[in-house]
Amino acid sequence: MGGTVKIFKKCAPNGRVYVYMGKREFVSCDGAVEPINGVVNIQDHHDTLKGRRVYVQLVITFRHGREEEETMGLSFKKELILDRVQVFPPEKRDSEETKLQSRLIQKLGEGAMPFTLNFPDLAPNSVVICADENEDPSQRTMGVFY
Repeated sequence: MGGTVKIFKKCAPNGRVYVYMGKREFVSCDGAVEPINGVVNIQDHHDTLKGRRVYVQLVITFRHGREEEETMGLSFKKELILDRVQVFPPEKRDSEETKLQSRLIQKLGEGAMPFTLNFPDLAPNSVVICADENEDPSQRTMGVFY
């Protein structure tokens, strides 16, 4: 008897590119974080891509001001790319597919491509900074986010 596995799915606005991941929260334990494994599925990838490349990125955002205070192109955030992997056309891969990736590729078909992203050793943890006691932390006004 097999158990159920929760899969997180995100779709591009045009409805042709999907990202599937087994988890979306990653915890640092003794300075090590397990890699991010997932699958990108591009529907009708031969017609959709037409020779273009597809990358998956691990991006960190440092927000040092409120979003509502941003005016006239002035931004209070910085984004850094921590890891990037080309998924199409497929490059030579060092790591093997996980069981979850294998099952998703089998189920999704030809347009499905696996990816693995790694956190750098000194990557910061996610942090929320509240300006005062009354501020709602779920608004995510300032801090470090992935």
